[in-house]
Amino acid sequence: MDIYDYNFFEDEESTSSSDYEDQELPLANGESVNNFTPRSYQVELFEYAKARNSILVLGTGSGKTFISILLIKELAETIRGKLDEGAKRTVFLVNTVPLVYQQSEAIRRHTGYSVGHYEGSMNVDLWSEERWKEELNKHEVLVMVAQIFKDLLLHKFISLNQVNLLILDECHHATGNHPMREIMREYNSLKFHEYEVPRVMGLTACVLHGKCQAKKVDGYMKKLEEDLDCVLITSKDQETVLNFTTKPQEIIITCENSTYSDEYSFLINRLNEIKVKILKEVGKCPQILQPKLKKFVSREIGGIIKDLCIIEAKDLGEYILPEAISLQAEYLRETEAETYQEQEIFKALGLELENVLSTYNVNHDNILRFVSGKVKRLIEIFKNARRNCDKDEVVALVFVTRRNTAKILCSLLSKLKNTFEEISYLKPECVVGGTFNVRNDLKTNEEILKQKQTIENFRKGICNVVVSTSVLEEGIDIRKCNFVIRFNAASNFRAYVQSLGRARAVPSYFLTLAYVDEFKEVCESRECYLAIRRYLMTHCFNRECPDVEIARNNFLEDEIEPPFTPYGAAGPKITFNSAIQLVNRYCGSLPQDKFTKLSVICKKYKRDEMYFAELTLPMNSPFRTTIKGKPMNNYDDAKKSAALELCKRLFRHQLLDKNLLPIKSKADAEDKAKKYLNIPEETIKKGLPQPGTKKRRQVYKRGVCLPFKSGESFYMYKAYFQHLNMVKDELLIDSDLQTTQIGFLCGGKLNCSSFPLYSKKWGEVNIIVQFIKVFWSKYELPLDDIKKYHEKASTIFFNINTNIMLYNHSEAGHSVYYVPLTKKDKIDLTVLSKVNDVEMKAFEEEPKNNCLKPLKHFNFEIEKYANGVVVPLYRSPEVFYTLDIIWDESPLTEFPEAKKEYPTYKDYYLKRYNASVGNDDQPLLECKHFSKEFNYLEMTDPSSKNINSKHPKFIPELCLVIPLAASVCCQILCMASILHRVNGLQLEQEIYESVGYQCTEREKELFTSQPLEYKCVEELVQYYMRYNCKNLCLRLQNINTMSIFPGMILQALTPLHTKESFNLERLEILGDSFLKYSVGNYLYCKEVMSHEGTLTIERSNIVANKTLYTLAKAKGLDESFQGVMLEPSTAAPPGFYVKKEIEKQLKEENVNPKDWISYPKSALGKCEEVYNPWTEQLIPDKNLADSVEALIGVYLLCGGENAARHFMKWLGFEFIDEVRLPYFQGNNFVLGI
Repeated sequence: MDIYDYNFFEDEESTSSSDYEDQELPLANGESVNNFTPRSYQVELFEYAKARNSILVLGTGSGKTFISILLIKELAETIRGKLDEGAKRTVFLVNTVPLVYQQSEAIRRHTGYSVGHYEGSMNVDLWSEERWKEELNKHEVLVMVAQIFKDLLLHKFISLNQVNLLILDECHHATGNHPMREIMREYNSLKFHEYEVPRVMGLTACVLHGKCQAKKVDGYMKKLEEDLDCVLITSKDQETVLNFTTKPQEIIITCENSTYSDEYSFLINRLNEIKVKILKEVGKCPQILQPKLKKFVSREIGGIIKDLCIIEAKDLGEYILPEAISLQAEYLRETEAETYQEQEIFKALGLELENVLSTYNVNHDNILRFVSGKVKRLIEIFKNARRNCDKDEVVALVFVTRRNTAKILCSLLSKLKNTFEEISYLKPECVVGGTFNVRNDLKTNEEILKQKQTIENFRKGICNVVVSTSVLEEGIDIRKCNFVIRFNAASNFRAYVQSLGRARAVPSYFLTLAYVDEFKEVCESRECYLAIRRYLMTHCFNRECPDVEIARNNFLEDEIEPPFTPYGAAGPKITFNSAIQLVNRYCGSLPQDKFTKLSVICKKYKRDEMYFAELTLPMNSPFRTTIKGKPMNNYDDAKKSAALELCKRLFRHQLLDKNLLPIKSKADAEDKAKKYLNIPEETIKKGLPQPGTKKRRQVYKRGVCLPFKSGESFYMYKAYFQHLNMVKDELLIDSDLQTTQIGFLCGGKLNCSSFPLYSKKWGEVNIIVQFIKVFWSKYELPLDDIKKYHEKASTIFFNINTNIMLYNHSEAGHSVYYVPLTKKDKIDLTVLSKVNDVEMKAFEEEPKNNCLKPLKHFNFEIEKYANGVVVPLYRSPEVFYTLDIIWDESPLTEFPEAKKEYPTYKDYYLKRYNASVGNDDQPLLECKHFSKEFNYLEMTDPSSKNINSKHPKFIPELCLVIPLAASVCCQILCMASILHRVNGLQLEQEIYESVGYQCTEREKELFTSQPLEYKCVEELVQYYMRYNCKNLCLRLQNINTMSIFPGMILQALTPLHTKESFNLERLEILGDSFLKYSVGNYLYCKEVMSHEGTLTIERSNIVANKTLYTLAKAKGLDESFQGVMLEPSTAAPPGFYVKKEIEKQLKEENVNPKDWISYPKSALGKCEEVYNPWTEQLIPDKNLADSVEALIGVYLLCGGENAARHFMKWLGFEFIDEVRLPYFQGNNFVLGI
C-alpha cells in the first residue's frame, strides 16, 4: 500500500482506553488513592486467583499488575514481621531491570508495604549472607530479577516455604533453562515431597515465547501450565477486556530495496581487508596463542565487520556508514577485553576503523539518495502524520532489532528533522537497554540511568519519538502511542503481541516496514500470529489443573544428573542446569590482570556415539586439574555434566563456602590481611579510584620538622659553603672567601649531615650546617631587625608575589629567619641595617610606568658596583650582578643595535622606558642575571652549561644597588635548597628514632656525622659482593651491626619526578622482593593446610599497595614524603603564607595549583584536585606504598634481614617473626621459629 493513499486519522468511533497509571489502588491502611474501583473482569480473575494457582492471560494495558497487587493485599497477613521470626515474604519476579523499579514503585505506592528491589548492577552477587538476611528481614515484598531469586533459593538464603505468594511477570519466558523455570523446578520438588509451597500467579499477554506453528499452540500451553503448576485463565467477558486494551490498525508497508554507490563498494572492500590484515598480525604471535586468537578474530571482528557491511547499510543506507564506523570504533575503545592480546586486537581494529573513516570523504548533499528505503518510508510516515494532526499529538515508538541501529537511526532522525521542515517537530531519543559487565559496572550503571531518564522524558512529553530495541516491547509502563512502527518485522509471536500492545492511543496505528523481497514472509507471519491469538482467546477457559506427576517427569527429563547436595536435601544445592553458571561465577571471582582470561577452557569430543567434555579452570585458580564429565547424548549436556563434577571438586577443595558459593578470594584475603595487620576500613564511593592505586591521589600537609616550627629559644646556625668543583670564570661562593656569611635562626637543635649542592653557574659545593649559638630569649636578639631583613632578602631574591602572599612567621607556623653573619660568627648588624634601608618600590609587581627623572647630583662610587648587585628601576623587578665596569663606555656610547630611533644608550632608555639620565660621564655596567631557579639539589654537569658571551649593559644611575656582594647573594639563593634538604634530613631522623632499630646515642651520632652520599646504595652492594661473593641474599642474612646511612631513609621517601639526585626506584625493588619473601615465608609455615594458589592470593592482598598505603598513612609517612619538586610555584621562604581569603577563593574556583603563583591573572587553569602548593602536596596512594617497600629495602641493605623485619614490625607486620623457614648461618642449620 502506498503511504500517501492512506489517511491515518480518518474518523473513528472513540472508545475508552486506560493505561496502567490510570488506575489507583487502596492503600494498606484502608485509605484510597483516587478511589480505585476494579473493573469487572479484574474482579473475576482476582477471585479465580485467590482459589488456585493461575496464569492471567490479558492484553497490554488491561491492568494485570493491579490484579496481582489485589492478591498481595489479600494474602498479606503472613508477611508482617521478620523473616527469621516466622513471617513470610511475597516475591515478584521480572525479567528486566527497568521493570524491577517500575513494579516495586507500583506496589509500594498502592499498598504501603515495605518493598525491596534488587537487580544486577547493585552488585548483589557480592552480598554476604548477613547482608541478605538484613534485606529479607527488613522488606515484606521483594521485587527482583528472576536470576537473583533463583540464586537465593539454590544457595539457601531463603526457601520457597518462606514465601506466601510468588508472582511471575511475563511468565511466558519460563521455558528451557530460564531462571523462572529453574525456580519452579525447586517448587515442584517441594510439592512432590508434600512440603508447604507458595501460591503462584503468572502474568502474560502472549503465552508463547518463541516461534510456534498454530497447530502446536495447545502443546505449548499445557507445557507452560505443567511447568508453573498453574491454570491459564482469561476473562469470559472479552468484549469488556477489549475496551481496555489496544485496537490499533495494522498496516504492512513495502519499501524499495537499497542501492549503493561505487564509494560504498570501495569502503566495504577496505573493511574486509582489515580482517585479513589483523589475522596476518596474529600470525606473528606465539604459536600457542594463535588458534584462540584467530578464532577470536573470526568471531568478534568478523561479526563487527559483517554488521557494518550488511546489517547497518541494508537497514539504514550508505549515508550512515561513517557514523556506524565511528560508533563501532568508540565501542572498541571503551570495551575491556578478557585478555591483553584480545585488548590489543580491539585497539588495532579501532585504529584501522578510524583510518578507514579518515579516507572516506564522500559528500552526501542529497541525503535521501543515500538512505535506505525503510528510512525514506519512515520520513513519509512522519510527514503524513504531521499533515493530519497537531504536532503535539504525534507520539511514536520505533522498534529495531540491534542496539547500534537504534542509536544511529535516532541520530539520523535528529539530522533529518533539520533538513525537512515537515518533520521538524520530531524530538527523538533512543533506548537500548543495559548489558551488565562485571568488569565495567560503572558503565553499566550509566547506561541504566540514561535508559531510565529517556523513558521518563518520553512519559513527560519531553521527547515524542523513541527508537528502541526489544527492551520496551513488554512490561515497562510508557506513554500512550498513536504510532508503533516495526522498523524490523517482529521475529516471533511474543514480539508481535507485545509491540502491538504499545499502540494504546485512540486512534493508533501499528506499522510494519518490509522490503519488497520480505513482504510475503512478513504477511505469512502476521497471519500465523493472528491465528494463534484467536486460539488463545477461545481456549483459556475451564482448563484442568496440571498433574504433579507429569510436571515432575518434565523436570526430571532435563535434569539428567541429580543435584549436588552436600548438606542434605534441605540445604543448598547445585543442579545439573545451574552448574555452568556457578563455574563462570567462580572464575569471575578470581584475581585478574591484563594477561589472563577469566574463562574455563572447554574441550569437547565424540567417542562411540557419545559426547564428552573436559573443563580446565584459568591459570590463576588454585584448582587446575582437568575435569571430565560423564558421557552424554549431546555436547550441551556433556558440558553441564563436567561443570557439575567441577563444582563438586571445588567444594571438596574448600573453594566454595557453606552456601555453595565461590569463596570471594579477594574479599577473603582482604579480611585476612585485616586480621593480620589490623588495617582500618576505608569507605570509597562507587566509581571512584580505589585505595592504593596510582589514579587515587590525595592531598596531604607537607611535613615540617620540629626545629623549624615555633619555639621559645633560637638556635643560630651557619651555612658553610665549601667548593668541591668550581666553574672557571664564574662566581666563587666558598665561605672562606666571603666577608659576610649566611646563617639562619630556628626553634630547635638540628642534627644533620653535610650534603652537596650543584649549579652550572658555580659548580659543586658541600654544605655544612654549623651550630653557632643558642639564644634562650628573643630579647637577646634584634628580632625586629632580623624579621625585616628576612622579609626584604626573601622579596628581593625569591620573587614573592605580594598579591597572594603575606609575611608573618606566626601565621605561617615557621620559626626560621635568615641572618647575615660576620667572619667571627656574629650577627652582622651593619649588613642588617643596610639591607633594611633598601627602598622596596622597585619590587612592585607591575612594571614602572612613571617617568624616572634625572638625578641632579649622581656620583658613581666604584665600591658599590664592583662585585655588586643591582636592580633596574624602569622595568619589572629582576636582580643582576656586576661582571665588569666598562670605563670606556658611557650613556652617550652608540647603541649596539644602531637604529635611527636609538642612537645612544641614553636615547634607548629614554624612548623605550621613559627614563632620563642626568650624568653622562658614568661608566656602563656589564651584568648577568641571577637565575630564578630554586632547585640546586639535582646533580648537574657544569661543563654542559650554555655559554653566552653577550650580557646586558646598564646605566648605574637607573639601577637600585643591593648592599650585598654577588657571591653572598648566590648563597642566599641557595637557602631554599638548603632548608629543604635540612628539613628532609630532620624528618628522616624523626622516622629513624621512631623505628628505633639500633638507635643508641652512638648510633644517632653516627647517623648524623657521616656526609650524605648519593651513591651509597651502589657502594653498599659492591661492598657486600666483594671477595667474589655472588649471593647477596646470604650476605644480607648475616648482617647484624651496620647502622643506617644518612639520606637513605630520605631517598626511600623521594619519588622519581622531583628532580633530586636520588630516588626510591632501586630500593623499592629490593624491599618489594623481601616483603613478598617474608610474608610468603610466614604463610607457608603457618597455613600448612591451605592450597598454594590460595596462599598466593593471601600474600598478594597482604602485600598489596592498598595495605602498604594504609600502613604508611597510619604511621604518618605521608607528611615526610618528599613528593614536591622544588621550584617557585611550590617553595616559599619561611614566614610567607597565602592570604586566607584568597586561598579559599582559589580552592572554590578549582584553580590549578601550578597557576596560583600567577594570581591575579585572569587566564588561570582549572583542575579537580586543588590544594595549597606551598603547604600541601598531592600524593598518589601507590607512591606511598612504593616508599614503604623502599624503606624495607633501606633497612635490609643497612642492617640485614633482622633490621628489615624490625622495621616491618614497627610498620604493622607484627606477625612477621612468629614463624620462619629454617636456614643456614655459617655452617650451622638454624630453625626459623
